[in-house]
Amino acid sequence: MVPIVACLALAAAEPDMKQSYRGFYIPAEAMLPTLLVDDRILADMRDRRAGRGDIVLLKQPDGIYIKRVVAVAGDTVAIRGGLPVINGRPVRQVPDGTLAVNVNGLKLAQVFRETLPGEHGSHRVLDVGTTPQDNTERQIVPPGHVFVLGDNRDNSEDSRFPVEVGGVGMLAVAAIRGRPLFFYWSHDRKKIGKVPEGGGR
Repeated sequence: MVPIVACLALAAAEPDMKQSYRGFYIPAEAMLPTLLVDDRILADMRDRRAGRGDIVLLKQPDGIYIKRVVAVAGDTVAIRGGLPVINGRPVRQVPDGTLAVNVNGLKLAQVFRETLPGEHGSHRVLDVGTTPQDNTERQIVPPGHVFVLGDNRDNSEDSRFPVEVGGVGMLAVAAIRGRPLFFYWSHDRKKIGKVPEGGGR
């Protein structure tokens, strides 16, 4: 089974991309609360879709990352006060409880339910507090690329960060290697089954 590099530090072995389905485990907290540390997922390595809200597996030099597509080619995107702003409009977030997380000690994070433009459902994200990445410049997603974020917004190296400092920058769609299908093991037994995600255009 292959670990997914969900933030910095853990390198992963190169999976056999010729396989249609592949098992992965989650070693880090960048996709909390959607994906817990040690969750086991089965991924469809043939599915390269990349609509807003989709969770995707990304091939990076040090292994496989997992992130959520927030903006697609042609979109303008910025982060303002921790809130994604897509094509000039802040995305909808509503409070959805709290979750204790370990960020330089135990902290209580605010959970929000977020809906992206065109997303068929919604997903949950975490906000631990004010961080430098809560505000980014407005950018246009170039052709053949997507803008991705971790659901744990204050603990994810993603499109807010350029490649040279450990992020993924504007991610080429060609780097997408698959999508998670379902959980087959989790500390939260209620999660066993299809991986929840919104998905859209």
